[in-house]
Amino acid sequence: MAAGRADLNDLLKRMAFQDEVTALMARHDLNRALATQIVMGQANLTQVLTRRRVETQLEANRDRTVLEAAQLDGRELTLGLHGHKQVRARVQAVERYEIVLLESEGGAERRVHKLQIKYAYAPDAHKQVRKGLDYDKARRDLVVEPIPRPQDRYACSDRRLGLALDRKLPVTAVTLEGECFLGEIAWVSRYEFAIRTKAGGEVVLFRHALSELREPSA
Repeated sequence: MAAGRADLNDLLKRMAFQDEVTALMARHDLNRALATQIVMGQANLTQVLTRRRVETQLEANRDRTVLEAAQLDGRELTLGLHGHKQVRARVQAVERYEIVLLESEGGAERRVHKLQIKYAYAPDAHKQVRKGLDYDKARRDLVVEPIPRPQDRYACSDRRLGLALDRKLPVTAVTLEGECFLGEIAWVSRYEFAIRTKAGGEVVLFRHALSELREPSA
């Protein structure tokens, strides 16, 4: 009799376990193997869902670039260039290493190497972007050349940027020449990421020009 009750209890436990796995699969669109690991305590549901959201966001914007978008729709951009220069222009062509600009003031055409570009934003967002801009005092007067080799640049992984995006963390992105843009990350692509300032302006940072990403201390 006791053995029969034990077998029944064991059967009920297995059924309850499978019910929990099936419910988890349906609720969060998980495969059975991963749902089983979560129910067994071998994986954390919150971490799994966070990782999936981050991967979805990154994949959706993987090839996004403000330069090609501006070329397609003809919008003006304010571009921050190395040497503490700014130019307001329309993008005429995007080539492998260079872009062709038509300057808004004077109408001159010029070529700019992509590595010279630190940031970009729409001119009508100037005030909102400026409200999220500060300067690193140690670097603001330095003229710094772009870093040509990817392995020598500041390492800021997709995962780190994606988690900051998912958690809506306030971050400060610091360029090689000391511009500090404060806000929340709006999107992340292979070569760029956007910060939305508290005032609502969006500025695109080029990852090759990043020298530091600061996050709130734990």
